[in-house]
Amino acid sequence: MIILSKFNTFDEYGIEPKVKKLFNILKQSHTYVDFEPWGGGPDGKRGVATHQAWHGLWGEDGMSPSNWNDFKFLLNHIEKNTYPHDTPIISYWFKRYSPGQFFGLHPDWNDAILEMINNYNKTKTGLETKWYNTVTVVEADREIIGGENVIAGTDEEPKKQLKIIKLDKLGDSLTWDNHTLHGLAEVYKGTRTILATLKPGKWDPKK
Repeated sequence: MIILSKFNTFDEYGIEPKVKKLFNILKQSHTYVDFEPWGGGPDGKRGVATHQAWHGLWGEDGMSPSNWNDFKFLLNHIEKNTYPHDTPIISYWFKRYSPGQFFGLHPDWNDAILEMINNYNKTKTGLETKWYNTVTVVEADREIIGGENVIAGTDEEPKKQLKIIKLDKLGDSLTWDNHTLHGLAEVYKGTRTILATLKPGKWDPKK
């Protein structure tokens, strides 16, 4: 299990034009996509419905050309500043939680993602494959109560390293691997919107 401590690579007080542009895109990025109800269970069907935007799974689908150009600037920054640093982001999506919504403990294992990684890599991998998800707060609600990240070890050692981590500031981020059990505590007040990005553990692209 790999969990990276909470971090933030965005400076809301930066005065350089690139820094200002980056932070403004971070604040606006969730408006570039359309959110739809999505089941709260690991299979997408069970549990309390949250809201999700899957546009990034297949590229810029659903974004205007100007928004996509801005969003690529944001993705490039996240790619350079998140683990593992020498691999690209191959997928992204948005999640939004409102009062009463949560996500139960689950790993991020997904056959479709494994197939996607193997489609890119020359070296094929199987159940031992690791990839890494980073969540970044893109809509910060100062009134939020609840919505903490819950990390609970792996299937082999559940709850051994139970951690509660609160991401409350715009740009706050957290990274874990696909074998780590994790979830989101119920939101009681306010809204929590994050951008999730996915990177393979090893990158051996086809030429």
